[in-house]
Amino acid sequence: MKCVIIINGSGGCGKDEIVKYVSKSLTDHYIMNVSSVDNVKKAAKVLGWIGNKTPKSRKFLYDLKQLSIQYNDNPTYQLIKHIKDNKADIYFFHIRESEEIDKIKNKLEGVINVVTWIVRRQEIEMGNPADDDIYGYWYDYHIDNSGKFSHTIKQVDEILREMEMEYEIKHDEASIIGSREE
Repeated sequence: MKCVIIINGSGGCGKDEIVKYVSKSLTDHYIMNVSSVDNVKKAAKVLGWIGNKTPKSRKFLYDLKQLSIQYNDNPTYQLIKHIKDNKADIYFFHIRESEEIDKIKNKLEGVINVVTWIVRRQEIEMGNPADDDIYGYWYDYHIDNSGKFSHTIKQVDEILREMEMEYEIKHDEASIIGSREE
């Protein structure tokens, strides 16, 4: 299976734990876990962000990401670059904003299959549109992580089985649209 899984959910809902589980359970696959704010976080540290995840910090990261999108669309460029530069079978892309999810899906359409997962646990207001509007998107798969993690694992296993049966994954690196307009 070769694909991009866009994973979303509120802070602390267990996205990284789910990715770790998938990585451990699919040992014959090379899996990359990447966030659309990785480079934004690097820039934020230069500007004084200390790595915390308070509502104020999350709003700062959101605003900085929006500036980066407006300036040169760096978050999308960096995600596409991961596909070009690596040979992973499965890429987990953490993307919050609906329009950014659609942008990646449109750029990769016909090249590599992209599916979307939403992870739900508890609803927490974070004070920025990226975190507070995550449920306004039509996701392919829904994972309820509000109970025991063993129940979450069963859901993830079921989704992975369905994906293996449903998706014929195409991958042609040369056709990925990834040039960034300066």
